[in-house]
Amino acid sequence: IAKLLKEKESKKVLLVSLDIYRPAAQEQLQTLANSINVDFYGLTNGEDPRKTAKKALEQAKKQAYDILIVDTAGRLEIDENLMTELKDVKKIVNPVESLLVVDSLTGQTAAKIAQTFKDEIGITGLVLTRIDGDGRAGAVLSVKGIAQVAIKYLTTGETIDEIQAFDPSRIANRILQMGDIVELVEKAQAAFNDDDAAGMAEAMSKGTFNLNDMKKQFEMISKMGSMSSIMGMIPGMSKFKDKIDPSKMDDKAMKRQIAIIQSMTKQERIRPDIIKAKRKIRIAKGCGLTVNDVNKLLKGFKQTQTMMKKMKGNPMGMLGGLGGMNKMDMLKQMKNMR
Repeated sequence: IAKLLKEKESKKVLLVSLDIYRPAAQEQLQTLANSINVDFYGLTNGEDPRKTAKKALEQAKKQAYDILIVDTAGRLEIDENLMTELKDVKKIVNPVESLLVVDSLTGQTAAKIAQTFKDEIGITGLVLTRIDGDGRAGAVLSVKGIAQVAIKYLTTGETIDEIQAFDPSRIANRILQMGDIVELVEKAQAAFNDDDAAGMAEAMSKGTFNLNDMKKQFEMISKMGSMSSIMGMIPGMSKFKDKIDPSKMDDKAMKRQIAIIQSMTKQERIRPDIIKAKRKIRIAKGCGLTVNDVNKLLKGFKQTQTMMKKMKGNPMGMLGGLGGMNKMDMLKQMKNMR
């Protein structure tokens, strides 16, 4: 959430951890804060979370932060002492939003926990985690129906980028297995910048598409999330996911291909045709894979190179094209698809 506020709304964010119960909770949140370049305020050893909350709020006001996010200790069960602590913290901070994070996989249990927190503490919204499958999207209906609390965010994977603001129509489409083309466009726009698209277009127009370009494509697609989640966003594709060979949906395969390219010399990346038997053995040893893996990559590169020559009007292929779309372009494309 801090990353979203910082990048999409240009907010100055301060994160504070009040979790004194889970081992390394402070260190984990500080590491996350560092990774997205937002400031962090932690507990002093032995300090009561209430006191820390007060000091963090004072610092946020003094240093003109736009947003203070107070991360409290997680609660797997309703604990009276922890609930009392939470009530006290809420009085001290007087938050604009009080969000409860619940696991969508727990279904009815998540809904009951949300109802309890709503009654005991007073929450303004929910963040549902692990909505990374079409079937799990149905949990949203269960939680909303029972708890009657607004759903603010969904997380669709384990990485820090896999979070989205809740949109009812998108969830409806997922439940009906109609995909989520809007999210696909947004992810493509975030992954493919104009400079990369221009560079790829130039490489294609000059016939210089090489393994460096292919590596860059792999890295960009990896930013968009898992292959299964990308397929789930494409209208009509979710029903085919179970019929595809799991090895073809293995996200680690893309990382292995990047590792193979990284094991090559600069010259080999630019001129793959020079990679013969001895070079293949050296490359395979360098990345800890087999010569067969290297052969598969080179075969795939030749196929991609051929395909690229046929797609001169669309420099980044399907996903790169989406990255360059605005909403009106997208609607026109959907109309054409119909």
